[in-house]
Amino acid sequence: MQRINFFPRFLAAIFFLFCFVPSVFSANIDVMVVFDSTAKSWVDSNGGMNMFAVDAVARMNQAAANSNVNLTFRLVYAAEVSYASNGNLGTDLTRLQAGNATYNLSVVHSWRNTFGADLVVMLVDTGSASGTVGMGYMLTTYSGEPNYAFSVSAIRSVDISHTMTHEIGHNLGCDHGKFQKSDPGPNTYLNTYSAGWYFTGTNGIPYNTIMAYSSDGYGNIYVEAPLFSTPLESYEGRVAGDAADGDNSRNIRETMAIVAAYLPSTVSDPDQFNFIDQTDVALNTVVTSNEITVSGLAMETVIYISGGTYSINSGSYKSTSDTVSNGDKITVRLTSSGSYSTTKSAILTIGGVSDTFSVTTQAAPPDTIPAQFTFTDKTGVALNTTVISNAITVSGINEAASISIVDGMYSINGGLYTSDVGTVNNGNTVTIQLDSSGNYSTKTEATLTIGGVSDTFSVTTQAAPASGGGGGGCFIATAAFGSALAGQVEILRQFRDRYLLTNAFGRKFVSWYYRIGPGAASYIKDKPLAKAAVRVALYPLIGFSLLLINGILPYLFFTGFIFFFIFRLRKSVIT
Repeated sequence: MQRINFFPRFLAAIFFLFCFVPSVFSANIDVMVVFDSTAKSWVDSNGGMNMFAVDAVARMNQAAANSNVNLTFRLVYAAEVSYASNGNLGTDLTRLQAGNATYNLSVVHSWRNTFGADLVVMLVDTGSASGTVGMGYMLTTYSGEPNYAFSVSAIRSVDISHTMTHEIGHNLGCDHGKFQKSDPGPNTYLNTYSAGWYFTGTNGIPYNTIMAYSSDGYGNIYVEAPLFSTPLESYEGRVAGDAADGDNSRNIRETMAIVAAYLPSTVSDPDQFNFIDQTDVALNTVVTSNEITVSGLAMETVIYISGGTYSINSGSYKSTSDTVSNGDKITVRLTSSGSYSTTKSAILTIGGVSDTFSVTTQAAPPDTIPAQFTFTDKTGVALNTTVISNAITVSGINEAASISIVDGMYSINGGLYTSDVGTVNNGNTVTIQLDSSGNYSTKTEATLTIGGVSDTFSVTTQAAPASGGGGGGCFIATAAFGSALAGQVEILRQFRDRYLLTNAFGRKFVSWYYRIGPGAASYIKDKPLAKAAVRVALYPLIGFSLLLINGILPYLFFTGFIFFFIFRLRKSVIT
């Protein structure tokens, strides 16, 4: 019977497991994030330190999960340090690692020991998200380098990419893409496969993994894929690494336990706790949260807050860090906003567990009194003309307000004109429609009221045209009788104003007369015979006008009708 030697096959299987099968082991790496004064200034307008740090660490964990690496990064502390970057990240990194008291960075090392941070990140603001945006010490030995577990990243770049993940990748021994021109990987101090990777997705887009540069130095630009290089995972339809030339995920699985053991953990995660958000809160009011009880801790652990203050077991409220144990009772306090419908938040963190307490102010009270509006009056307008005002925009109200008009019509947002009472909203535009007078130099007005605020739109007609012979428009009569003050001219003027200008036909006649009158008056004013003839012709009209003005004409018509009736009746009787 032939004996089979299984030993070579056993070794091959072991080699396969170590090289190609994801590690079944897990690791937890505690991370501390500090902000220099420049980064603190930027982050205060972009969510605050805690929220930013929590988000950045969450993206690191997502990258590990995408890479099939069973590694959890835990944020144990986030704080501002009294240091301002000079813009040189290499200098910043050297000073951070040395912990030189001259630059107020020794406190970072003290915090690291207090919170048991395996890795330390300092964020600075270079004013840009491009250029040199990060530097971190490369792990070069499997025995670990806890004294060089530091990195510096530009906060604006961290905000939009995996820059912080990239620098922490260096702390774990990962290196740049093997096929990039500048500073290529792998990290040969550890192995030959710790390099980033370039590939093109089935969508035709070229990608780089987290550790490879987005520009390979040969004119090619890539889009960052959110994972470390690995031959075991695909992204956009393509394998994201190579077993020989691009497997940073394998490198991390081999070094993560080493880094996780840099410092003993001093932070324990409690059970999840929850604060009850409050709404409809008065402005500028101090609000205290519901009380939560700490539970699930394996040891006394750190507590800190961003955006408010907290109290332990009914003690004084504070914003500095402290420690808590199981059974401790915590409340959070913050002051509500001074603006309506505005939310302010405080984030309390115990160990690696956080919750947000939010306070939202009440909505603004109903306001239906608008800001003052103004219509521009119009003058020199033609008689009997429809005039549209300038448009005013309603502002200063937060609910519908009433709108009404006297002696005119209005339109909202270019709609139909109406004189009915209605409503308008903030931002609506309103115009007025008003007819000008049928008389010269006469003003008509319309008053619009919105929510108790009013303005008047007025339209004034043009002055009567001047005549060569005077007479306020009675050109021919003035020339015939020699003066605008003549009684006959005044009678004709009153006839015009009282009767002709009060109806459409009369206005048309007057308009025609004004066109021919000046020329005719000019013709007769120096011709005595012509003037006399015109006077004779005008006397019947003057007499008729006088009777009409004095109210006698209707009586004459009535008397004539009576005489006619009697005459007809008498004739009928005689017959």
